[in-house]
Amino acid sequence: MLVDLAGWAALSGMALLLCLVPANLWLVGQLKAARAAHLPRSDARVARCVELVRSARALKFNGWDQAFEDGILTLRKSELPYIQTELRLFSYLMTMTVALPQLATALALAAAVLARPDLPLTAALAFPALSLFSVT
Repeated sequence: MLVDLAGWAALSGMALLLCLVPANLWLVGQLKAARAAHLPRSDARVARCVELVRSARALKFNGWDQAFEDGILTLRKSELPYIQTELRLFSYLMTMTVALPQLATALALAAAVLARPDLPLTAALAFPALSLFSVT
């Protein structure tokens, strides 16, 4: 349908999307690895918190609450770099998810206009192209 609307040059937007699929898959793999590295540290911190809650009375009675809190904070501090890495990768992935369809649409419309100068860029061409790339 895009070819009917704007000609073969408009497929350049689809080519852009297809070329960036490996980058998207690589980011997903990196995110999966970051999450796998993060989870054991998170589990250790949560287990320590559960231990603290279960024995709160004994900890308070013996004055060990500060030592337990320091231990939890140390575990949290060791967990933070993994969280930052995971969030950075997730932000890259979301940026690609949001920006790539818009870039592909712009490329397809620009290629269609440059390839066929006799075909003006009108709403009848632009809005169906936006719909095909799911930008609307």
